[in-house]
Amino acid sequence: MRAFLKIIAIAAGLTGLLGGALLSMGHLRTAESDFQQLEMSKLRNLAGNWESKLLSVRSAFRDQMLRQNVTAIVEHPADWAAWRVENKIQLMVEKWPAGLTKPRAWVLLRGNGTIHAQIGDTTGLTLALDGFAKPNSPDILLGDPEAGRDRFLALQYAPPIDPQNQTPGQLIALVAASDLFALPDDPPVRWVLMNGPKDAFLASARGESPPIGAGTWGILLSQAYGLVTMEEGLPIAYCRIHVPGMDPLLVVSEIAAPTGAGSALGALLLMCVGTVFLVAAFRARKTETPGTSSAEASESGEDQKQSPETVTFRQIFHAARTPLCVVDTGGRLLRVNASARELFSLPKGGQPDDSVTVIGSEFQGSLREFLKLAATPDFAGGSWLLSRDSGHFFDGEVLITRLSAGTNDLGPVAVEFLQHKKQESPSDPTPAAPVSSVDANNPNPVLLVNEDGRVIEYNQAALDISSKLASAPLLHEILPGLEPSTYSSAIDPTFTQRFESLFGSRVHEFHSVSTANGTLLYGLRKSDTQSLQIALHQSQENFNTLCAISNDAVLMVEPHDYKVLEANLAASDLFGAVHPGLVGKAMEEFADWPWQDDHLRASVQLQRVDGSVVQCSFEHELIKVEGEPTLLVVVTRAYDAEQRDVRQLADYTAELAERLSDQVHREPEPTSTSLSLPIGPGMLVVTNPTVRDVARRMLEHLGHECEVFTNLDDATIWLVRSDVRPEFVMIDLGDFDQPEDWVEMLRTRCGEVPCVGLSDNDLGALPNGPNSFLSKPFELEDIAGSLQELDLSAELPA
Repeated sequence: MRAFLKIIAIAAGLTGLLGGALLSMGHLRTAESDFQQLEMSKLRNLAGNWESKLLSVRSAFRDQMLRQNVTAIVEHPADWAAWRVENKIQLMVEKWPAGLTKPRAWVLLRGNGTIHAQIGDTTGLTLALDGFAKPNSPDILLGDPEAGRDRFLALQYAPPIDPQNQTPGQLIALVAASDLFALPDDPPVRWVLMNGPKDAFLASARGESPPIGAGTWGILLSQAYGLVTMEEGLPIAYCRIHVPGMDPLLVVSEIAAPTGAGSALGALLLMCVGTVFLVAAFRARKTETPGTSSAEASESGEDQKQSPETVTFRQIFHAARTPLCVVDTGGRLLRVNASARELFSLPKGGQPDDSVTVIGSEFQGSLREFLKLAATPDFAGGSWLLSRDSGHFFDGEVLITRLSAGTNDLGPVAVEFLQHKKQESPSDPTPAAPVSSVDANNPNPVLLVNEDGRVIEYNQAALDISSKLASAPLLHEILPGLEPSTYSSAIDPTFTQRFESLFGSRVHEFHSVSTANGTLLYGLRKSDTQSLQIALHQSQENFNTLCAISNDAVLMVEPHDYKVLEANLAASDLFGAVHPGLVGKAMEEFADWPWQDDHLRASVQLQRVDGSVVQCSFEHELIKVEGEPTLLVVVTRAYDAEQRDVRQLADYTAELAERLSDQVHREPEPTSTSLSLPIGPGMLVVTNPTVRDVARRMLEHLGHECEVFTNLDDATIWLVRSDVRPEFVMIDLGDFDQPEDWVEMLRTRCGEVPCVGLSDNDLGALPNGPNSFLSKPFELEDIAGSLQELDLSAELPA
């Protein structure tokens, strides 16, 4: 024990001496460096906040111009009256995204530079026009007027001059800089926003000059951010703000850090303490006991020196039965004892591969990814499950010990794996009940599927997402997005890859693990961003499929030069051209298309490739495909009559009139579509997740199951696939454009389906039929009253 204490004293003394020496030389982090890093973080937060606001305003400006078709006005301002331009601009202001700074002024200039229309406070317009008139000027600039005037941000849209348009206009929007460059809660102490090598646009103190010169400006712009020391020894922190279409900005801060007097005192104190420990460790000690001579004591000491039993920490580490490993901050293995090497089947000196899967409450991935997670500062251990192709081989706790040596830097991490002990009762002769294979305490859904693909066991988290699990459904009945090939592989014991599917109202990622009772599927809900990306990808695939099978000609057209980007098979048949020959051609080669006509459906004379002329109807709508504006064009053949000469025209006209007269006077045959379809669950189509979850729970409380959808496309696909007549439809009328058209389509296919329309007020638009309107917010009694109004059972529980 005495030798161990001596080793501790020597180690503490050496550590104190070394730490004091390094601190005196400036190699250790001090209060000065900590303050610099803190100010650098605040400056990056400030620059990132301003850059996000500038990008949002720029995107909203471009998006509103395309949505409201203002580009056509700017290109030909003479064709539009001033009051019509002001109405268009007012509509852009009303549709401006909520939460973004709105422009305080809009100005439309003619080709000669005169004002055609204006709205709002145009202070600073002359300064903005002078800036835009300079050669190679950007489309976005900052305006710093004279003293007493507010600074502003100017955005412009100026179409280029071409042979077809020699006098295009110019649209300018002015935004108040005080709203864009608002300070966050914890800004840096001193900062300057530079709009050029010598221009200070904003500063923490009024009239403060830039702390750098023109030569330093170009050097600092080459990096996104950094920390440099000027000639006077004063550190300068800088961050670049980059916005497309705008000259780069630079946020600069002089960091007046605390003095380093405390550092010298701390270094001296550390060296003194280290010296005291070393002196105490090497000081001679007399260990004689009463009644023992000095000779006997020395002889006893010699015996102890002759038979030492030295055990190193390395031997203790490798002899421990508990699996132990040490990883660095990047998750790379530094040390592994024999138990951990046997547990993970690691080669000597090797790193883990992807054969071991680690499963937790909020994580599921390979052992290599788990070690990276364990090295992060926020990891706190917990219960984990390790599995391989053959099944589970570890179920227990993971303990974390950080070996940071008392510094602020993150050091290595010791990871300890403690296996849960199995509860055994040998005194009880009765056989134990079968243990559930599903983790009931897991907050994520867990399903147990047998070899027939039927869900035979599940946890409470899975039941909260889908109530269908109570009836032991097949796997494809609760995972509607599961492809047939993936479905057969998901229940295969050798299948180890992950797959994604819609489960309830959210997209989940599932990982299968083979067990003796069946296949366990561990689900992990995807994040909102990933769910939106997957939903967007599925919507795009559904849209492409609907276009491909449509009997009408569907074309994607470039909105600027009206060239064909994509076309379906019906378009190739109608235009008389094969698909490669149709793509890239201008639409004007086939007909005179009324692009500027406000009518939803127009009639055109289509000239096919073979020279024949076909009467067609024409519709178009501006949409976005992968973020780019695109014209969706639908062309339908108006009639398909054979060519007749002049002598047969009168007979054909009379025959056609008689046929139309019979159709008009003929009584419509009763449709039995709704009778032939079985009754299915209700449909809840709501975008807001809070309203959607509350409505679903209330409907289930009233005894009505429902399928939940976030958009009309998914709801339509479910109708086609399930081929049932929904018991009812509850749709939020404010979430979708023209929801009455979708309800009319639903009733045409399935019959008079009862519909409950949710709205912010009692007003709403729905086609004739069994309708009920329900204003938000609503209670359980309100939903029950709407269902009873539609002759549906809705009994409130006692």
